[in-house]
Amino acid sequence: MNKKLRNSYDLTAWSLFHWQCTLSYQLMTQPLLKTPPKTPLPDPDRDPEWFSEIWLKYPSSSTLVPLRLGLVFKAKMRFSVVLNEAMLEVEKDSTDSYLFRNGATRIIKIAERMDTWYKAMPEPLSPTQIVSPSQLKIQYVDHISLKPYILILYEILAPGGHRQAPNLPIEEEDLQKSLSKYRGYFETILRIHYLRHSFEYGNMMLTRFLSMLAFLSLKKIESLTTFTKPEHTITGSGLDVGDTDPKEARATLLIAQKGLSDQGRGYYLPKTLLRDILTNMTASDATILQSFITILPEGPEKTQERKMYMESHCPPDILRMANDP
Repeated sequence: MNKKLRNSYDLTAWSLFHWQCTLSYQLMTQPLLKTPPKTPLPDPDRDPEWFSEIWLKYPSSSTLVPLRLGLVFKAKMRFSVVLNEAMLEVEKDSTDSYLFRNGATRIIKIAERMDTWYKAMPEPLSPTQIVSPSQLKIQYVDHISLKPYILILYEILAPGGHRQAPNLPIEEEDLQKSLSKYRGYFETILRIHYLRHSFEYGNMMLTRFLSMLAFLSLKKIESLTTFTKPEHTITGSGLDVGDTDPKEARATLLIAQKGLSDQGRGYYLPKTLLRDILTNMTASDATILQSFITILPEGPEKTQERKMYMESHCPPDILRMANDP
């Protein structure tokens, strides 16, 4: 087999591996592939021809700027290996009781591996150097994919901060600080994404996180509505977003729904999730939402068909595997 054909096979294999583990994470299912391709990826600096390159020239400058395709591709594939192993680990026994008793060390190791991947990022892909959307997406992979995943794992260990897993290799105070930090990362990076790039261009990865943010916001609004008396203290779950201001929680919900509406122009799933979340919103919030996005009415048969499809294929309000019926 000639070298060019061999390289094309290897590129396809790695791309397929990345795609299947991404879907596994989005749908909270076990990965189809247990291991990455046997052929290792070459070093972008030593074998740049394997990856090729694209150069851009912006209208305001005569300088050509490389997209760093090799560095971006290899960083994505290295993340896929870590994420695939993490999904396989969690899927071994995803019940809350098992993870609460035995999963602490496993979860901490996964979190450390993800953190190691991020810290090993080459200098051109560091936050101070990235320029193009493909390079920015590497940061989104960390803050939108990695941080919510760690957040979900930590939440299983100490849901709501009311109990502590036995043999937990981390102090509960540190655990709660991590929860707070990752909550902040999760919501903030989605808001930055909206302000800098909007949600209008197709990005399948966003659907999972926008729906997660929307359901977390609904949960927060419900808790704020329930505990309105002075004698009540609002503690909330470790997965809550926003603070104790209902307006902030509603704003977050509307941003998430706007994102699902934009993504729904090109994909079926976000369009379906948008309607499902709408049924859980208050009448006043739904009216505000429909003042700036259009949601066409659907008949009873279509509504029932949508509910059956979602419940059997992708229960939308699952925030962790243990809740999957």
